[in-house]
Amino acid sequence: RDTLAAPRVAVACAAATAALGALGILAGGTGIGPIHSSAPSQPLIAGWVGAALVLLGCGSVLLVAGAGRPAHRRGAIAAALLVAAAAGLALVALLTRSAFDLDLLARVLGLPRPAYSWATHPLAPIAVAAAAAALLWLATGRDRSVAGALALVPALSGITITFGALYGTPVFVVGGWEPLSFVAGLGGALLGSGLIAAAGPEAWPLRLMAGNSVQAMLLRWFLPLIVLVVVVTDVATIKFFSGISHALGSVLNSVISVIAVGVVVYYLARVIGGRLDRAERAASRLNRLYTVVTRINEA
Repeated sequence: RDTLAAPRVAVACAAATAALGALGILAGGTGIGPIHSSAPSQPLIAGWVGAALVLLGCGSVLLVAGAGRPAHRRGAIAAALLVAAAAGLALVALLTRSAFDLDLLARVLGLPRPAYSWATHPLAPIAVAAAAAALLWLATGRDRSVAGALALVPALSGITITFGALYGTPVFVVGGWEPLSFVAGLGGALLGSGLIAAAGPEAWPLRLMAGNSVQAMLLRWFLPLIVLVVVVTDVATIKFFSGISHALGSVLNSVISVIAVGVVVYYLARVIGGRLDRAERAASRLNRLYTVVTRINEA
């Protein structure tokens, strides 16, 4: 079941990433839609980051949906190499603060500079390069666990940025760099998650949560539960109870958290307890069978 679900999750995340990148580019160029920046001079997503999300998303769909066909693999490799080259150039330009401007293509095409600016945070090219490397690793048939580890970079950075947007506070605002946007963070989270799913349940880190072992079951249930409870309670405290009563918010959050954890613990206790009971009954039957066989042999 895990093996069948992973490709579907990978394709869904990759398609959503490509659509989000295209929507970000569209909103940056036209100023329409809720994802456009509130400040006209600062786009919500840099143009090259949106293009990278589109390319990597399409490349991931080609690789996973193509089931290893050579033409699809070559398309994924081409997308990964192109994005990796753009990320490398962007990182060099940002870190050296040189006059080299990746906005040249936009100017040649006559596009407005604020709409398709290449300006971004250094974390963006690092995360994009890691995602491109993960896609390239998968497309070339190398160790999938390495691809899963590389995909954690955009996934974790994107989740952090998305949570910061939910909390209403931009993150990684240091060194005078522009803060990363919610769209870029969500795109990174989707892209990284899709690449991890594309690596499959046999590869790290998914193999820690795949299978019927007790460890995998506990991780599958408790890890999402902890994240969900923390995020929901924090957002509720900040967004809903800040103007009412912090004490009331704390009480309700505590009650909801205890109930949610209690329900999951009860379910897991039944499942794990049932497995232990069945194992004990099987062991008892084997022991009785061994005793009968031993007595027959002695007779």
